Amino acid sequence: MRPLKKTPRIAGVPISKRAAISLGRGVKDSLLNNKVDNTERNRRLKICHSCEHFSAPKCTLCGCFMNFKTTLASSQCPVGKWLVSVSELAINNSGESETKE
Repeated sequence: MRPLKKTPRIAGVPISKRAAISLGRGVKDSLLNNKVDNTERNRRLKICHSCEHFSAPKCTLCGCFMNFKTTLASSQCPVGKWLVSVSELAINNSGESETKE
């Protein structure tokens, strides 16, 4: 029986395909200043503070610093307690997301 491999980590963050995609979205949000409003940030942070996976200042599942992650529009909780924020401006009348070119 082969021993299980540990997930590689960089600065405490597990690096998997999912983590790499999430980090890419976070970098994009940071560069484009794509953030949620303070009400949404506070709602997300309140959920995190009551979560069994929160160990201040980070989430033990994703390894992210929650004071920062909760501000990013494309971020979501790894167990689905809060999801990506969808701007009403990004939805057209047909209900489909619009893309900017």
